[in-house]
Amino acid sequence: MINFPITCIDGFFKYPDVIVEMLEDLDYYKSDTGNFPGVRTKPLHISNLHFTKPFIEKVLSTYYNLNIDYIRWESLDIRGNKTPSFVEDKDDIRNRSWIHCDEQGDSNAFAGVIYLNKNVKYHDSGISFFQPITPIPQKDIDDAAALKLKYYKKEDIDINEYCTHKNTYEKKFIKSASFANFYNRLIIFPIDMWHRIDNFSVGTGEDRFTISFWMGPVYGSMFPLERIFKCEL
Repeated sequence: MINFPITCIDGFFKYPDVIVEMLEDLDYYKSDTGNFPGVRTKPLHISNLHFTKPFIEKVLSTYYNLNIDYIRWESLDIRGNKTPSFVEDKDDIRNRSWIHCDEQGDSNAFAGVIYLNKNVKYHDSGISFFQPITPIPQKDIDDAAALKLKYYKKEDIDINEYCTHKNTYEKKFIKSASFANFYNRLIIFPIDMWHRIDNFSVGTGEDRFTISFWMGPVYGSMFPLERIFKCEL
């Protein structure tokens, strides 16, 4: 059972320009393993504690009344991200991420993204969610992950084979929801939900700029969707 609904909040940060300035002053690092494209900061919940506490409280307030509910969690990760487009053509299949879920089978955790490009031309550089048409074999998931890692690490691969494999893999899913990229928009979703970045290009020549995070397992008095489905209606 999914315990957290997909949630979209516009104008999430009260002073988003201040958050952008803070993130611009940080160092960014490439992945040694190729598990993500572009560059990321070190974990903000370790290096920027003055930001972390109010950020966590604001995110959790989406689902809980923190004046009443006692909430705890086991793990947390918050990072700034900068991702360039891979090719000039924004509609090229290489300019969107592989469909994936961050953690299979963990319904007590959620992930999220906040868009921080102020001048976005391509608003379709947001996120989409998917449902498998039939259960995806683990081998298909592993093969897709292996190809993704090779491409993100810029290893020598056959580009035609890569694009064909990715296109075939995407046909195993049906899109269930999409959210466009707008400045200071927050999207939260269950961590085990299939999703992808629809477009790495924002259309201005700038890197796609976001905060990404995940938290969980989360424990409280009652999960948000548990409260809803408790109703007999």
